[in-house]
Amino acid sequence: MKDQRGICDECGSEFLISASKMKALCPECSHILYGYENFAHVFKNGRCEKCL
Repeated sequence: MKDQRGICDECGSEFLISASKMKALCPECSHILYGYENFAHVFKNGRCEKCL
């Protein structure tokens, strides 16, 4: 499941499921909507290397 990708139900972005506390939401949306801890994104070529 480490490299398994999902599509966020809220914003439609692609993300690594292992990077989020919720299966159906990207880390950013789970942080904004439900207060889950977020992490510092590391951007390269316009995408976060940690969560996509």
